[in-house]
Amino acid sequence: MLKCQYMKRIISLLSVLGLMLFPTSSFAAPAPGELIKASGPAVYYYGVDEKRYVFPTEKTFFTWYDNFDDVVTITDAELAAIPIGENVTYRPGVRMVKIESDPKVYAVAEGGVLRWVETEALAEALYGPGWAEHIDDIPVGFFTNYTLGASIDETSDFNPTDAMNGTLTIQDDKNLTAPESEPEPEPEPEPEPSDHTGILDVSDTTVTAGDVVNAFASADPSGSIEQITIHLNTEEQARCEYSPCGASFVIPPGEMSYEVVAVFNWITGESVTSTVPLSVEGNGANGVTLNITSPEVEPGEIREAIVLVDSSIIADVIYIYLDDAIVKACDDTQQCQYSAVEDGAIGETHYVYARVQNQGGGTLYSSTKTIKVVENAKPVIDLRLGKEFIFSGETIDATIEASDTDGISSTEIRFQGSLVKQCGGSVCTATIGPVNTTGTYEIVGRATDTLELENSVSESFEVR
Repeated sequence: MLKCQYMKRIISLLSVLGLMLFPTSSFAAPAPGELIKASGPAVYYYGVDEKRYVFPTEKTFFTWYDNFDDVVTITDAELAAIPIGENVTYRPGVRMVKIESDPKVYAVAEGGVLRWVETEALAEALYGPGWAEHIDDIPVGFFTNYTLGASIDETSDFNPTDAMNGTLTIQDDKNLTAPESEPEPEPEPEPEPSDHTGILDVSDTTVTAGDVVNAFASADPSGSIEQITIHLNTEEQARCEYSPCGASFVIPPGEMSYEVVAVFNWITGESVTSTVPLSVEGNGANGVTLNITSPEVEPGEIREAIVLVDSSIIADVIYIYLDDAIVKACDDTQQCQYSAVEDGAIGETHYVYARVQNQGGGTLYSSTKTIKVVENAKPVIDLRLGKEFIFSGETIDATIEASDTDGISSTEIRFQGSLVKQCGGSVCTATIGPVNTTGTYEIVGRATDTLELENSVSESFEVR
């Protein structure tokens, strides 16, 4: 058994390093192979595949780099637009690694492959008399970033210097390749200028659900007009063979915006489209909350919607609509629940919203949500944080609870793109931190059912 010097502490994520570690630099577009960061302290490797790769620990970073001098700062928006790749693993050959629960010591080969060094004599032959000083403990949660390879039972099996020199960059280690570029599309020919115009006027562009809107479409020239159609989004409201053409329609509930569209067609073949956007006030922001228990259901399962009315509103009747038909009405209550066996076909989507008639005679609407009928529904996840905010240097608890008709095979909690904890059941709890840098952070909970179908949710907290 190898003698292993246990490290006194495991360095936490780079995201908790102080900003003082990074030099100030102006915003610049990143280039493949550069180290990047935004306003937060976390540093990433920007790959040629246009993804950012996470350094899970400080020790991992320093096997590849000596300092942070070359970090390029980009905007938060630019960083958010770059998808996250995998975690970075140790540079091959630099150091050996182990986990506290396993006495085996491993050499790191290209691609994050771990090779067990079978004897103490081999470790000394590979890394010298001070071989024990070349061992790092890897947190259990990050051990899954590596794969196990063939063990080393003689010195000819592995050469640390060759492994290090043969893998000079993270791109080499992960065998990253640039995405294939799409061919440039042929430029569209410039349209010939036309003297045919269509003017669309509406009576109001800021409306509330239930309002009546008048629309008028005028063509020029009008004498040769063949047809004018007026639509609210994709629904046709009027069709005329003359100009001007008018339509009156009621704004439906459930959407935050609509478009009034007029299409003009002349007998000479010209066609013009005119669009006026409408902004809807009050939908979904008036104390009427609609909750869908599961946004995906399988045929034969229960679809469920629950409506909650704020105490500032005295509800007379709560109506729940499914595909524009009333499926439940509740009198003199602040809560209404609808449930039924799903009888729709796979691929069908239901649209659900609520209408509340208050005791003052007013009408309020919830936002519109969907229930999709699927062959296999994703796991339903509830992610709860112990606090809404913490102070610098504190920790925060996160709990994920998942359910699925097929059963849950695993749940996991991630922070700053890295795996914090993975559990083999439907409930998983982890303590994250301490987090030393102020800002807003996101925790992601993910669940996988026994058929390998995944789903994830996220919650944010603030560090003050």
